[in-house]
Amino acid sequence: MLEAVGMTGGQLRTKLMKEGSTYFIWTMVVSVIVSSILNVTAIRFLADALGMFVWRFTLMPLGVCLPLILVLIVIIPVIAYNRLSKRSVIDRLRVE
Repeated sequence: MLEAVGMTGGQLRTKLMKEGSTYFIWTMVVSVIVSSILNVTAIRFLADALGMFVWRFTLMPLGVCLPLILVLIVIIPVIAYNRLSKRSVIDRLRVE
């Protein structure tokens, strides 16, 4: 719809990537906070209750997953836009 009112393809791609980056930042902040709280409370008590586990606080899984999420957030909008931009603006605006 934004392309129909004058936004260029490059501007639209940039907007999609900025929007994805905003979602990534929120995802990163919320996941660090929630995982830290759960790790210190629920996971720690569960590990203490079961003698075969040793509890250690780590954010390494987030450090592995967050870059992968960032790559997906950048790649998926570009691929989706490239596929959609093959159709004309009028065809994309039509509701079937």
